[in-house]
Amino acid sequence: TRNRAAAVDASSGALLSWNPNVNGSVNSIRVTGAMTYLGGSFSSGNGGAARGKIAAIDLATGSLLPWNPSFNFNVNVLTAANSTIYVGGDFTLAQALPRNFAAAIDANSGALTAWDPNLNGAARSLAMLGSTIYLGGSFTTANGGVVRNRAAAVDLLSGSLLGWNPSFNANQVGAIAVAGSTVYLGGGFTEVNGVTRNRAASVDATTGVLTTWDPDLN
Repeated sequence: TRNRAAAVDASSGALLSWNPNVNGSVNSIRVTGAMTYLGGSFSSGNGGAARGKIAAIDLATGSLLPWNPSFNFNVNVLTAANSTIYVGGDFTLAQALPRNFAAAIDANSGALTAWDPNLNGAARSLAMLGSTIYLGGSFTTANGGVVRNRAAAVDLLSGSLLGWNPSFNANQVGAIAVAGSTVYLGGGFTEVNGVTRNRAASVDATTGVLTTWDPDLN
């Protein structure tokens, strides 16, 4: 038995003893240092200790750590930088304070930071490049009303909205990866910047200009 989180040997596939035992889905995992951060829909770990959609687990033992921020709805994605955990999801509250679909938490204390992109819809994906965080999801505005159709870039430290602004026509951007100076995005869209791109596309990481890369998925 392994409830929604497990570890297996990377070579053999053998099950390891690591067992956070959470009571709801895990949507995202991030390993940093000696800790594994889990985000999802769960409300407890280690078989009963309360955790509000996010938890820190000892990488070696699988034990639940005291770090305990809380979100009111699902955490869909998380990443780490500069002793901070950046989180995207379906939530509108973090630590009982308003945070619409994206937030940042101190990796040591669990305290909510001032970082606040203030999206109007769910965040489904995150990627970092230097001092920039790229967000993808179902949102159509950021910073409380500035148009950003399902993808946006914000400053890593301040959360300020950057000028990068590719536009996706429908559904959501569910996956983002950065390689070199290019951002790769996947989701339910069929157009980017008014040009046909079926569910996968790439854009310049600085300008947001669409590239010729086009897997054309069905």
